[in-house]
Amino acid sequence: MNNNIPNEKENSKESELMLPEFDVDKNLPLRVVTKSVSVTFIILLIVVSLTGIIIFTVEMDVTVNANGFLEASNVSRLHSPESGVINRVFIFSGDTVQVNQKIAELDSTELRERLIQINSELALKKNSYNRLKQNINYSVRENEIQLSKAKSQLIRAKASFRDRLFDFFPNDDPDSVFENYIPGEHINLDFAMAEVNIALSEIDNQVLKSEMIALNEYELNELEISINKLSEEKKINEEKLTNLVIRSPVDGIILSEGVDRLVGEYFSKGTLLLEISIVDDWNATLFVQENEIHKIKLRDRVKVEIIALKSKRDIELLNATVKSVAAESISNKDVKYANFAGFYRVSVKFDENSENNLFLDLFKHGYSVKANIITRSGKIAQLIYDYITENL
Repeated sequence: MNNNIPNEKENSKESELMLPEFDVDKNLPLRVVTKSVSVTFIILLIVVSLTGIIIFTVEMDVTVNANGFLEASNVSRLHSPESGVINRVFIFSGDTVQVNQKIAELDSTELRERLIQINSELALKKNSYNRLKQNINYSVRENEIQLSKAKSQLIRAKASFRDRLFDFFPNDDPDSVFENYIPGEHINLDFAMAEVNIALSEIDNQVLKSEMIALNEYELNELEISINKLSEEKKINEEKLTNLVIRSPVDGIILSEGVDRLVGEYFSKGTLLLEISIVDDWNATLFVQENEIHKIKLRDRVKVEIIALKSKRDIELLNATVKSVAAESISNKDVKYANFAGFYRVSVKFDENSENNLFLDLFKHGYSVKANIITRSGKIAQLIYDYITENL
């Protein structure tokens, strides 16, 4: 009896340690796997279907990314109208100017020297004119006196001839004898006839002198023309000197740097002073690597982002069009674009639409830009097919 007691205790302990038994379906794992596979295939089918729908219906753009900066499309170059020294500058680099606005004031050395020369020439011409005019007036009066004297001598000589003719031929007609008289026929009449001829010669001589005096009138007219020309030139140069202010020919922005350093500098006529960009027409100059430049064509669409205006929420990507594509890469000798040596320059022009025009006033020369040049557009499937065919 004692032997059975420990066995009962051991049995009771084993019963306490055993887990309860459940009815388990042995096919459950198989069913779970089957359902998982089914769901996976359904998901894949949906994904494939959606992918097919997307690639055959959705369009996308193939782009080339490029960086660059803003530049004005049109630049007006302002040259010195005369040789001289800049006395004053009224603007600075980056300033916005309006047409006819004062840019600088020029003190023209050549104009002042020319005015001194003109005044000297004018004084000499006027002096010559007045002296010649006085000489002509004197010669005219002198000629009139001499001509009157010669005529008086002729009257006296004819009277002497008639008087002598009356002494020797009282019955002859004096005028007939005078007209038909042959020198040498009568000595007394020869003396009288000689006096008449001398008087006639003197009259002819004074008439000739009056014609010579008339020729001086041409010289006087030439001097008068020269004086008028010099006077007009003097007036023009005085106006230039008084109002020699260099003005902006266009509405725009001053592009040139160091404009204030122009003051005190001498410039010859026609020397470039500065450049002004026309603010209503802008380009973006982009720089593209050589392995992508062949993808870009004229009139490709471009989306441009201006970095400086990125913080403005109402400014989105601006529309532009490729205007030119450089045929050669940028040389390191190109001063303006030396930092982009080896790249190809692509110029794009902003489209003329209301959206772009809203932001033109915010543009500044040299603003950095990022651009997506759209080289191809179409359905995704077509783009994939073109890519595969091109690379096979």
